[in-house]
Amino acid sequence: MSGRPRPAPRGEGVGLRVPHLDAVLRQGVQVPVLEAITENYLVVDGQPYRNLRRIAERIPVILHGVCLGLGGADEPDAGLVARIASLARDIDAPWVSDHLAWTRHGRHHLHDLLPVPLTEDVLAALCERVRRVQDQIGRPFALENPSTYLAFARRQMPEAEFLGRLAEATGCHLLVDVNNIVVSCANQGTSVADYLDAVPWSRVIQLHVAGHTTAPDGFKLDTHDQPVSDAVWSVYDEAQRRSGGVVAILERDADIPDLDELLSTWRRGKACA
Repeated sequence: MSGRPRPAPRGEGVGLRVPHLDAVLRQGVQVPVLEAITENYLVVDGQPYRNLRRIAERIPVILHGVCLGLGGADEPDAGLVARIASLARDIDAPWVSDHLAWTRHGRHHLHDLLPVPLTEDVLAALCERVRRVQDQIGRPFALENPSTYLAFARRQMPEAEFLGRLAEATGCHLLVDVNNIVVSCANQGTSVADYLDAVPWSRVIQLHVAGHTTAPDGFKLDTHDQPVSDAVWSVYDEAQRRSGGVVAILERDADIPDLDELLSTWRRGKACA
């Protein structure tokens, strides 16, 4: 593939999952854009890597990571960043994204996207890390707002302000997950409208939508195994209005419908998947 980044994709696509491979590779189902979990494709002699390269020959594939852990106590793994950069070149990824989160302590990976304290000190440290990572990756880099279930007592600013200042200081982009906004605001008793007002929409390069689970007491869990709720679709519509119409990805990680059914969620005008 070309070593030059392809033009930014447009439209509404889905997160690429194993049950979709046959439809994409053998049946030739066309998708405006796909998003692949970066860490699943880093073994360059593996079948997943070869599959992704084949797919990326005809469909733009965004890389979306879960293991950089930029918000942790440890520096990002330089070897991991180098492998991500290599994969992005190999598939001509239009951009690479990860999360505002931490995921490991020392050699221990915690397999969750854990929240960071929204303080001035953490912001300064993150700015340095983001600059180094995006320089090494060599392509546009975006950070996603996480789903959170509590707030640190030491918090010095709202999450959207933190992300906005990070993007302004580093030149990185933002991936706005509207499901995560709904989940986090509901759990913390904050305003979705205030969150949207604080997002620097000129830095937003992508949106996510997904489903969550609501407990009997109203607590929300970001499970990615449910149809997208009416509340999330409403926030998505407003986010697209504010963003001017950026690429969007529908995520589903359990009880995964087939690819045609997921794509029909967009075609049906936000009916349930």
